[in-house]
Amino acid sequence: MESDTAFFFTLVYQYNELAMIHLGKLAGPEGKPLPMNLEAARYTVDFLEMIDRKTKGNLTDDEDRMLKQTLINLRLNYVEELKKQSAAKPEESAKE
Repeated sequence: MESDTAFFFTLVYQYNELAMIHLGKLAGPEGKPLPMNLEAARYTVDFLEMIDRKTKGNLTDDEDRMLKQTLINLRLNYVEELKKQSAAKPEESAKE
């Protein structure tokens, strides 16, 4: 594997991990769970979407596939967490 491809995969992987930590799907850097932060997760997804736009036509097939699959996975997880929060909010209001 070419070193630029390896670096690109590492970059995408790191941002994937960061987004999953913000979504509460993975433990934080020290192995401790962090509070969910949907805004930070959205920012991370937005960053990868910008990378996708800016590199259009300049990636190998493997790089493009990896980036697109990562974005699909992150978007699905983000929407899942949004739905969970939306479902929890009416229950919280009813308790008050």
